[in-house]
Amino acid sequence: MIDLNPLIAKWSFLWKSFGHDLWWFRPNGVFPKSNYYRPLQDVWLGLHYHMFGFDPVGWHVSIVAMHLVVVYALYQVGLSLTKSRYAACVGAALFGVLPIGVQAAAWPCAIPFPMVAAFYLGSMWFFIERKRAPAKYLAISLGLFAGGLLSHEQAVMLPGLLIAYVFLFEDAPSEASAASAPRVPALSEIVARATDAIWKTAPHLAMAMLYLGLRLKVLGFINRNSPDNNATLVQVLMSIPSALAHYIVMLTVPWVAGPAHAFSFANSPASPIFYLPVLGLSALAITGFLLLRKHPHRHLYGFLILWMLFELAPVMNLGGLMRVMLIQDRYEYMAAFGWTLMLGDIVAGFAARNGEARNLATAIAVTAIAVYGAATWRVEGYYHDEYRLFTKCIQEDPSSTLCHGRLGMLLESRHDYLGAEREFRTDVELDPKDGADLYNLGRLHAALGHYHKADTEMLRAIKLLGNQVPAAFDLQVAQVADQAGDRAGVAQALHAAESDPGAVDSVDFFRAKMMASHRDYAGAAKTLTALAEKEPQSVQVIASLGSVLAAQGDYRGAIEDYRRALALAPNNPLIHTILAQSLHADRRDAEALAECKRALALQPGNTAAQALESQIDSRATLPNRLLR
Repeated sequence: MIDLNPLIAKWSFLWKSFGHDLWWFRPNGVFPKSNYYRPLQDVWLGLHYHMFGFDPVGWHVSIVAMHLVVVYALYQVGLSLTKSRYAACVGAALFGVLPIGVQAAAWPCAIPFPMVAAFYLGSMWFFIERKRAPAKYLAISLGLFAGGLLSHEQAVMLPGLLIAYVFLFEDAPSEASAASAPRVPALSEIVARATDAIWKTAPHLAMAMLYLGLRLKVLGFINRNSPDNNATLVQVLMSIPSALAHYIVMLTVPWVAGPAHAFSFANSPASPIFYLPVLGLSALAITGFLLLRKHPHRHLYGFLILWMLFELAPVMNLGGLMRVMLIQDRYEYMAAFGWTLMLGDIVAGFAARNGEARNLATAIAVTAIAVYGAATWRVEGYYHDEYRLFTKCIQEDPSSTLCHGRLGMLLESRHDYLGAEREFRTDVELDPKDGADLYNLGRLHAALGHYHKADTEMLRAIKLLGNQVPAAFDLQVAQVADQAGDRAGVAQALHAAESDPGAVDSVDFFRAKMMASHRDYAGAAKTLTALAEKEPQSVQVIASLGSVLAAQGDYRGAIEDYRRALALAPNNPLIHTILAQSLHADRRDAEALAECKRALALQPGNTAAQALESQIDSRATLPNRLLR
């Protein structure tokens, strides 16, 4: 999204992102390229690139600053809900050091999570406090809600939570009176309260509908399965209890946080993956009901439990998530609000009993914050560099094809080819349909000179990848197939590349290069001449035409084309050098020497120009030596 984004340096990237999905900058012509519509994430990345380039300090400072904004916003919302500074402070502090929040606050491309959280909490706070200035605060709340929707799709759950807030707090009897005279509300009262809650949140509901319409317009769908995820609806439904259980453990047990969590779909009701979580969640729900049904803060705790469930609901769409990223720390970032505020209120309730209880509660709270902070310090280390990240990921989830593939790419960049081959091969063995890393394995074999093996792997990879393959990949496959002597493979790869209308000229240029490599100079010259007429400003095409003519012995034609190329790119030392070589071959050494000097002025270490200059100088001094 940053290093390999070809459009991130263009200012137009910022506003064009509003009309595309999140990964629209990938180099192929098939849209949409993802299930995500998050234009503000692309805007954030683009602005940060212009401000910081590839310096990580600015990126990390800003995302941590956004996390701190979320902590402050959570404190304000907690204060409005609990009416206790103590509870709000403890809840916000716990959230600030929650280990599962590290991924969202340390990984630059996780910015949509703290970003949507800041918008979400801000919108909620202005809605709760709208009695101070009804029209103004409602407008601000809607504006912040719009920002949240354009940051991450999780924001679409806000209207439901606001309805629950109005129903449980604004339209319900006070908890004090309900505790003194408990009663079951009549159905008519429930309907009236629900109707009023929907009416008061109607503007937010309307904005959510507008967002869904925009999402449908841009993506062509509201929701669909991730391309790499073949889970059936039945598998997804049976696996939801297991996913919920995972998230409950991650919230309550700080040391399980990390970059990966192994997860398998349930395939049968008889599977332990299904029935064990169902039993555990049922027991937890019954226990919670018995503890809270007469609690004076049961409305608050019910609302906070709803908060957690509402924010986990989008990630229960397990079929829409990448198969290798079904359970992630960052997915629980917003659900953690409800959990930490509940803990804060429980501690505050204990502290309100007397002075000794307050001291004990404060000690417990400080100890919990310290324990969570220590766990967070440990988890931060996983995100220090890619090697630590992906090795830890594989340690936690050995079946993660994503992490095996990324570790393979990292090892390849470090020239550890055996290690890279091991990781790519492991990835392909785990998922034979992973075309991306099968392609990487083939590319690595080609770089090592194993062309026949690479040819087989890369051709199979582009079949698996289908229309998601950029034309440049197809051309690379064609080149490997040519080196392997696989003429049918060359034709297949070039045909695939030609399916992208924008790549036709690139394919023709590649054909010309291939013809020249097989000494079909006449065919190469014909193809390049036609291309030069279509692209008269292409330095590469014109200079290549000159090289083909020179290879045929037509030095004067070559010289003419090189001069045309230099008129477009006068400071290109390579073209000056090859022009000098053709001039020398045409016995125009004075002009050749002048071109050598120009090439060396532009590139002092140009060995080809230096060698030609020495050769011309030695030939010029030979007659003088013979006379002496």
